[in-house]
Amino acid sequence: MYNVPMGYMAQSFTSFFNMQPSTVKGIFNATTQHYKRILYNEVKSRYEFGLPKNVAMNWFRYWTFEFGSICFIYTREFGWIAQPYGISALDINYQPKEVTVSNPNLPDTKRGLVGINAVIVHCFDDYYGFDSIVTKYAEMLAQCDRNVNVNLMTSLSSKIFAGKDKKQVDDMKLALAEATQGNPVVFELAEGLDGLDIRSIMGDFKSEFIADKTMIVKRLIINEFLTVVGLNNANIDKRERLNGDEVNANNEEVKSIASIVLENLEEGFKELRLLTGLSESECYVRFRKFPKEEGGENDDSKDDSVRVQ
Repeated sequence: MYNVPMGYMAQSFTSFFNMQPSTVKGIFNATTQHYKRILYNEVKSRYEFGLPKNVAMNWFRYWTFEFGSICFIYTREFGWIAQPYGISALDINYQPKEVTVSNPNLPDTKRGLVGINAVIVHCFDDYYGFDSIVTKYAEMLAQCDRNVNVNLMTSLSSKIFAGKDKKQVDDMKLALAEATQGNPVVFELAEGLDGLDIRSIMGDFKSEFIADKTMIVKRLIINEFLTVVGLNNANIDKRERLNGDEVNANNEEVKSIASIVLENLEEGFKELRLLTGLSESECYVRFRKFPKEEGGENDDSKDDSVRVQ
């Protein structure tokens, strides 16, 4: 069944239930929220915009990328503004035809006809945002952090030994205290190691320490996320520069989703320019060009290598 474009309330409802844990998903907690903020900034960094003067950049980026779409509508009071919207009618292709916009600063509810006094700018074909993608990877990274934190805590734990009586326990505590200071522990033969029956209850923490491996997994998760949202990255297992075929394969995968998002955004901005009369230098969306490591701008169409991050 076709996904009808969602309004603000429906998207909020979906976003809320997307945050709930289950037996197969990660847990949405403070660490997940921390990574969501970081990953959303990665997504936003891929694009740069030119907007009508009454539209705040941070507000536009937040709403468009998280909820998937936003409505530009003309008002007598403020001119062109960007707002969440409700859909009151769809056209023959199930695209928004009539919309409503409410805001405490507006004297009444505004109604718009798409293509006449309103424009919908959206990221994906189904009008959803990046939230499901960002939340998935944020939860995975949060689980990695939890693993690392537990490993660091257990690495500080003391050994646990069993003694057959109080005297033996006291002797063992004294011996371990000396040993941890680097002093030699020496017993009379009659009460040597066999007599003390020293046996550790807890295992070898060093063999169970996997925090270093988890940090590598984190990097792999981040690289996969960057590929999904359209940011260049490379296999961290390879320390040398990648060859041309490897780079081309990576570039095609990187550009797949980003190209769809850019195409949808450009379509909305093209219509916005027609209605507002703004030029392409004033109202636009494009991929951001990042400076190369050696200096200068990074042109994706000419760059034949991807450096390991």
